[in-house]
Amino acid sequence: LSRRLAPLALGVLATAPALHARRFAAHMATAGPAAFPGPLVTPADLLSKGSPQVTFIDGSWHLPTADRNPEAEFAAKRIAGAVKFGMDHVADQDSSLPHMMPSAERFAACMTELGITDASQPVCVYVTQGCFSAARVWWTFKIFQHHNVFILNGGLPAWEAAGGAVESGEPAAPTGS
Repeated sequence: LSRRLAPLALGVLATAPALHARRFAAHMATAGPAAFPGPLVTPADLLSKGSPQVTFIDGSWHLPTADRNPEAEFAAKRIAGAVKFGMDHVADQDSSLPHMMPSAERFAACMTELGITDASQPVCVYVTQGCFSAARVWWTFKIFQHHNVFILNGGLPAWEAAGGAVESGEPAAPTGS
């Protein structure tokens, strides 16, 4: 049986990149222009006059051994107007494994809770320290066809150093974008 399926599997694998490229090109043709040219943006890009309005998302998540609480850190200091992406909330709630990729329906519901209702709205993900969780949040948006998503190079420390506005306390309820 495996000898009979091998050519079929090889044929599918050989055509998959071309099929993906065609689908991606078709999507990008209708998705509109990206706000910035690459996946990383600098605070200067975002603070410059004429920069598009973006929704900031704190994607901070820490390993349990780090003894840090990203929700408490978000309340203590965040980019003004940012919303919090909860890695374990925006996840498959039926899986016994932690923070698994959510269904499209779950992702859409969670983004609506965060006030992100327009897939063309530029979204900028940042973290308080390190980078790995920002990449995971960025990738999650990409998986669900939200291609106007970027990572803030340097995260919150770089934003503050560039003079970007920060706030603390209980965050305001998100509004639709």
